[in-house]
Amino acid sequence: MPSTLFIRADASVSIGTGHIMRMIALGQAWQAQGGEVRFICAENTSAPEERLASEGFHLSRNSAILGNRKDPLSNFNMRLFSGLLNNNSLTRWVKNQRNAYINDRFKKQAADRIVLPPDWIPENRRAVVFSIAFNKTVCVDLMIESWKLHAQNTDLVIVDNSSKPQAREEIEALCLRSNVPYIGLPKNPEWNQNRSHALGLNWVYYNLVLKWKPEFFGFLDHDCFPFAAFDLNETMGDFSIWGNKRYPKIRKFNQWNLWAGFCFYRFSRVENLKINFTHSIELRLDTGGSNWSALYANIQPHEYKSAEITAVLETELFAQMSMIFDNRFLHVGGASYRSKTFDKNGLMHALEEISHQTKTP
Repeated sequence: MPSTLFIRADASVSIGTGHIMRMIALGQAWQAQGGEVRFICAENTSAPEERLASEGFHLSRNSAILGNRKDPLSNFNMRLFSGLLNNNSLTRWVKNQRNAYINDRFKKQAADRIVLPPDWIPENRRAVVFSIAFNKTVCVDLMIESWKLHAQNTDLVIVDNSSKPQAREEIEALCLRSNVPYIGLPKNPEWNQNRSHALGLNWVYYNLVLKWKPEFFGFLDHDCFPFAAFDLNETMGDFSIWGNKRYPKIRKFNQWNLWAGFCFYRFSRVENLKINFTHSIELRLDTGGSNWSALYANIQPHEYKSAEITAVLETELFAQMSMIFDNRFLHVGGASYRSKTFDKNGLMHALEEISHQTKTP
């Protein structure tokens, strides 16, 4: 029987929250075996405390300085072990085969629910954006409201990847009342959030995008809200892809992928490619990294529209790292796993304030 697992990890605007999120996955696996998990974070880290608490993890603080060599509980050894394991060719082959098998099976499953407005014909839509929902009805509510205020000539489709049945019922009812298309994904077999997200994206692409054939399509996290006028047709123009490039810390050949929470594509550019939003450990790329060989490696400079990013200072409302994309979208860090502290009305007011501040004369 496993005993207590101590995890040393930090999060901040400068280093992001990926360290904490990956360690949460490790903690979940440890808990599943009957063990107890205790996180230890530096006092000045902005660790997602509510997410840790919701998972049943204990959180303690120490006086270490982020990245300081004198940190007595450095997670260097864990990173070293993890790196050696993932870089083992046999281990990687087995994991890749496993991921491919699960991905293929999931793509072939029928949707759990499909609820479309009576007058909504998918094949007639020129620009479609799919927002992947996960257990957070209030995020979907705010997404729909802000979309109706700011989106033009671009359809929103809510794709529900929620693991909680009650959340699915609430989100479906919300979409029905709001006259917004709702697609309930099959039950996702993945416990890891990155792999779960990738399965959802791949399912949408192969079951909806290839069937509907919109001229432009894209994916948005359900906590990435528009706050200014947005028309995907006009934004894409002659570009093939639009988003924010993410590079690994170690680059073998300048590889990159678009951040999966904000990425848009011209259908004719990708329809004959083997699109795969799974991450790539070999390339050190996150969700969507497996599209490097099939798509991103062949993208010419004139095909790519870069999404300019502006960081939002941390406040009580923006307790996690938040970002503005192209002065039109606000990604609220931590919104996906906040509980009672997520204030929809306050955030809507903040979106209005940000919209006013970012308007150019």
